[in-house]
Amino acid sequence: MSESTENKEQVIKEVQPEVVKVPFLQKVRLVMMTLLSIVLITFIVQNSNKVELEFFNMTFRVRIIFIILFSAIIGGLINFLLMKHRAAKKRKK
Repeated sequence: MSESTENKEQVIKEVQPEVVKVPFLQKVRLVMMTLLSIVLITFIVQNSNKVELEFFNMTFRVRIIFIILFSAIIGGLINFLLMKHRAAKKRKK
């Protein structure tokens, strides 16, 4: 092969992005999280009526939307922190 052909091939390889293969389980997790998010959003939108909430002898009238959103955010935050903790434990080993 001539030098110019090799240079062209090298330039083509440098320009083309590398294809990253996503593991199957990661794809499944992504699909499941997307479906759960859609279900959660649908559930939240359909439950917009007000309810009475009692917390430490205080009574509040709030929409169910905010209770569900707050619970989902707290659950997501706890999950995130647990994953970070597990990853830190794994790195120490």
